[in-house]
Amino acid sequence: MASNSSSAAAVESGQSKTDTFGFNGLKIFEVARDCLPDDRKRTQNLLETWDDMLFVWNSKNCAVMSLNWRAANLKPDQQQKYQTLIPSAPQNFAVEKIVPSIEATFLALSGPRGLTILELPRRWGPNGQYQNGRESIICR
Repeated sequence: MASNSSSAAAVESGQSKTDTFGFNGLKIFEVARDCLPDDRKRTQNLLETWDDMLFVWNSKNCAVMSLNWRAANLKPDQQQKYQTLIPSAPQNFAVEKIVPSIEATFLALSGPRGLTILELPRRWGPNGQYQNGRESIICR
């Protein structure tokens, strides 16, 4: 009976069995839901993880939002801020897939009419964020 009451408490608090880390309540996912393109006709992979970094394509701002999900999970009482990685050259195509390199030093943005490779900045600081947690970073 205790498991049923704990399940009910988890549902009431907004955490479901499929969202064990509580990511649905993070600001990055709120922004991601608002930035989904309206004219989706093809399958898109606009969210990707590599090691402890989460990458989400923001189609409205033509930028990548990144979050160290492990740091966000360790400090659930504090709202972990995401970072915005802005391509130095604007994309003139619809991004349908993002793929990090094996070393996570580059991030590929691809679509039916183009490909862009972003050079990711160095990570440092207590939360392992890019450039010690700067909010917006321009990437070559």
